[in-house]
Amino acid sequence: MIRRTLLAAACIALSGGLCAVWSPTRAEPPAADAATSGTLGQALGRLPRVVTQNPAAIQAVFLDLSALPKAAWQDGQLSPEAFRRLMLAATMPPFKPLSMLGSASAWEQASGIPFAALDTVTAVEDVVAIWRPRDPARIPALQTHIRGLGFTATQGGSLTAAEDTPFTLRMQNPWLAMKPGPTSVGRDGDVLIQAASPAGLRAFTAVPAAESALADPALRVALSGLNAQLGQGRLVQAAIFTPAMTLRTGDPAQFMDMTPGQSSDVVRRQAESAGQGLPPYARGIMADVEGAAAPALLISLAYPDCGTAEAALARFATAWEASPLNAATPSDITRKAVRAEQGCAAVITIQQERPGLRNVPMQSFHDAYMRRNPTPLDIH
Repeated sequence: MIRRTLLAAACIALSGGLCAVWSPTRAEPPAADAATSGTLGQALGRLPRVVTQNPAAIQAVFLDLSALPKAAWQDGQLSPEAFRRLMLAATMPPFKPLSMLGSASAWEQASGIPFAALDTVTAVEDVVAIWRPRDPARIPALQTHIRGLGFTATQGGSLTAAEDTPFTLRMQNPWLAMKPGPTSVGRDGDVLIQAASPAGLRAFTAVPAAESALADPALRVALSGLNAQLGQGRLVQAAIFTPAMTLRTGDPAQFMDMTPGQSSDVVRRQAESAGQGLPPYARGIMADVEGAAAPALLISLAYPDCGTAEAALARFATAWEASPLNAATPSDITRKAVRAEQGCAAVITIQQERPGLRNVPMQSFHDAYMRRNPTPLDIH
């Protein structure tokens, strides 16, 4: 389970002032405003605030299947191109068995619900996944299906699988694909919560507003900025991330095959580029948006004031001009500092020029991150 103590350890490890970027105050219960509106805000309101204290690079991932365009569906099934677009969602535990099962229809049979009947899914690492069907009336049938997988009823009406469930079986069923342990599933209103343990299920059930992730000031700032620039677009998938995702401290392994002269050159170049990246932010949201004409990538970074947010936008623009991602991503870019109640969001919109199902800017940033290549979001 995510622990508060991990955050302190991360602050020491990151040093350089990252943990001093934000001076959080005791948050009031979030009201219905720009930060809590929209599908992502509603989903984050179900997560406990401890999620925002997790020092992992990506704290949570969100998917809204209903936001995909009609072109993503073929005879009620997601097309292969649509699956390729959902690169963030592919990291969610319920979707990891897809590669083992081999087809969307096999996944639907194993999960007990068609993709077309799913509305949103929200995941926190391999700890929790929250399933929201388009029609809540499907939930009792899903619970019956889960019982048929060997889950047994426990106190409070939840369902729990055996702790010694074989790994091969876990990787063949979406309801078992959590980290090893007694996977538990329970209903909370119009969603089913799948957790790696009964304690995890309790922690994510009926979360009070004052104790939800939306009570975190930095997340509210980032979400306010995102919603302010979303316009008529629909959010398909999003990742909530920390500075750990774009912090470039160098990989020690890169020096293993270098001569002393080559390694000295690398160190020198890193030293010369120090301080040229973005000012450290407190929280970020990267979102795949389906626009009226074409997909777009929307990035919102939380800063304590608009002066720092404006500086971040200027540095991003300079880095974007020199970045290989710019040449590989025909697009229009807009930048805006959005003032929020407890800070300011630096919001970047990279609008794809050509229509199509694939989100090229999102794919480019995602691939660069997975390969640890430089991006204009880097903190040096």
